[in-house]
Amino acid sequence: MIVVKMPLRFGLHVKNIWLADRPTTGSALGFSVYNDCLATRPCAGFVRVPKQAFFLDLRHGTAPLMETMNSDTRYKIRRAAKEGLVTEPEQSADAFAEMYDAFARSKENFPPMHRGRLGLYWPDMVVTKAVHEGVTLGMHGYFIDRQTKRGTLLWAATLFREATTSQERNTLARFNLCHFWKDIEMVAEHGCDDFDFGYFGDTTQGLESVNKFKQQFPVQLKEVSSYYSLPWFLWKRILDRGDPL
Repeated sequence: MIVVKMPLRFGLHVKNIWLADRPTTGSALGFSVYNDCLATRPCAGFVRVPKQAFFLDLRHGTAPLMETMNSDTRYKIRRAAKEGLVTEPEQSADAFAEMYDAFARSKENFPPMHRGRLGLYWPDMVVTKAVHEGVTLGMHGYFIDRQTKRGTLLWAATLFREATTSQERNTLARFNLCHFWKDIEMVAEHGCDDFDFGYFGDTTQGLESVNKFKQQFPVQLKEVSSYYSLPWFLWKRILDRGDPL
């Protein structure tokens, strides 16, 4: 699992824990939140929030996944690779934040990147960028945990909305598919059994289009959980802090 300590006022902090199977009993007494847990039952000392997530099963490698895809999706991925799309690691948090902010500006009522949160997450993140003819077209940020053999998508940004013609949109859509496929191969190479496209809690129109894109891959819909320790849950309620995580 991956633990990120996020500072609060009065010298306090909350442990933001990712990719654990379920909360540990000892952490119920402090400020902690467990994100993306596979457990789906109530846990003593925690408030559980159920969510849905799309998973890819990597236990048998990526070749079977490619074969079970729709033929049109396979064609688009292979064509994008032939057209010269490559993926590279991104080492700059500022570059990632700038790409994400440009993406956020293209969407209605979409917040920019929280720089403080990104700074705390960055040391544990794996970030990839899709590059074509020297131009960066998108970036994806992940947590990858070899202990639990899971990889989960945290943030994704693309220049898709900057396309002005149907041809440009089709090209960027192919490149985005290929970018994700190369990321799936990368997560598999890290020895992971699961690739998690990130969870969601509602079915707004904008999210439905995102989910439709993800379903071009042979995903499985699973229920996952966030668990909030009671002290942290009550602290948030009393101070009306919203959700800083």
